[in-house]
Amino acid sequence: MPRNPNKTHCSVEGCRAWAIRDSDPPLCAPHTPGKTGAPPGNGNALTHGFYAGALRPEDLEGIDPGAAVTSLLDEILRVRAAMCHIEEILITGGIPGKDLRPLAVVDYARFISLLLQSANTLTRLVRVHNSLRSNDIDEILAEIFGAALDDLSEEWGIDL
Repeated sequence: MPRNPNKTHCSVEGCRAWAIRDSDPPLCAPHTPGKTGAPPGNGNALTHGFYAGALRPEDLEGIDPGAAVTSLLDEILRVRAAMCHIEEILITGGIPGKDLRPLAVVDYARFISLLLQSANTLTRLVRVHNSLRSNDIDEILAEIFGAALDDLSEEWGIDL
């Protein structure tokens, strides 16, 4: 029994979380539609999160942030910008912001690990980009479409 007798459990079957006060029907935060995450405009994750300092707005200039599908080159640019910023943090020994926060030993370990992961990701992205570029994509697509049109022309009995 909760200390507060007015508390109720979430009404979703199988959920054991406490419901948000005065919600009708009683629902916990994850099950409340449209109420997930921080309130609009909350910038705590951008200011205080571990990865908050990894990318700055000026690092992303020229990249369309609203694009549903980004190009491989955009992703390569993002990773390179993040790596440059992480290197800057490691060299200066502090996380930039309103107040430069000096790095602790644990922070150095985390940022070095993040830098190595970024280098691994960058290597994979560049390798994929180079393999796609080395194959003539237009020829590959023409071959695929040609084969599809040949199959359709046989199936439908017309010349496409």
